[in-house]
Amino acid sequence: MPIWQRGNPYLGLLADSLRARGLDVSYDALPCAPFGFTRYRLTNRDIDVIHVHWVAALITRLTWSRSSSLFALKRSLFRLDVMLARLLGLRIVWTIHNYYAHQGFDRERERLIRRAFLRFAHRVIVHSDPALQKLMQIYGTALPEKASVIPHGNYDSVYPPSSMSSADLRGAKAIAADAVVILYFGALRPQKGLSTLKKAVVEAGGLPNNCWLILAGHCEPEDRREYEEAFSGLDRVVLDFRYVPDSELMDYITLADVVLIPFSETLTSGSVILAMTCKKALILPESALVLGVVPPNGAVYFSSATDLAQRLQTLDRGELAAMGEQNRLAADALAWDKVAGKTIETYELALR
Repeated sequence: MPIWQRGNPYLGLLADSLRARGLDVSYDALPCAPFGFTRYRLTNRDIDVIHVHWVAALITRLTWSRSSSLFALKRSLFRLDVMLARLLGLRIVWTIHNYYAHQGFDRERERLIRRAFLRFAHRVIVHSDPALQKLMQIYGTALPEKASVIPHGNYDSVYPPSSMSSADLRGAKAIAADAVVILYFGALRPQKGLSTLKKAVVEAGGLPNNCWLILAGHCEPEDRREYEEAFSGLDRVVLDFRYVPDSELMDYITLADVVLIPFSETLTSGSVILAMTCKKALILPESALVLGVVPPNGAVYFSSATDLAQRLQTLDRGELAAMGEQNRLAADALAWDKVAGKTIETYELALR
């Protein structure tokens, strides 16, 4: 739970790896109606464990209220719901993918809901030890006794390789053979760190002479207007504001020397894992150290927009290629069979 697979094969890869080890896995929506978890248990007695991932739909229902008293009542009923479901034998495992949802809810209300769900979940999964420490700090609660650290699996054989070489792709886009190509891919949202990138490039007067920048991914209309106004007048910038098909995404990744992911708040990133799987160097904010999977020599880290602008001036294709090799070696250790084994161990702990 929930059923969320568009543009993100993570849940499918996890489910397939669990099925390969003999588990019966199905998808279902998050039970967000009043006393939804209790009702779910009463109508699904054969379920051993529900594995919850993103909880934005649940938070939407519980936080939507101008009245603090009504919110307190909703939160109390939610706690009672999950408690009753537990008493009826429901076992809950929650993978915490981010500190807060991307939808921009009231942070304090969301934190209270997450803490309540955290309390009643039998086990929680986080993707790294630094993420575990950060969550305990943000949520103000101890987790080690019920937490399992299981890395995000890699993307081996998930995406079709590009049908063209990097040299041919550069020729098709009139990009010089010795240029440094920087790629950002995925949803283009302000909370993904695009404001930092905009400051680093636009306010610095453009890209370094040897660099190209590609922005590829879906963008909401209001954000698209902002980014078009900011980037369209710059030289050597390619804007592709749409859901990019897998084959074209792999063309962009093949073309790139380095993948830039400037997000400001996250505990895990499928984009980072995909870049590592594809043997690409990374440019990341220092906050991304919480991911715990990128080798020390696999990324260029920046602390601010000004720092990022300076880092872009020093990029070297040979050094980036060596960084990509190190990232690929690290990605090899993130096999889904290992992920499945550790996940099943977590389910067994929840069932005790």
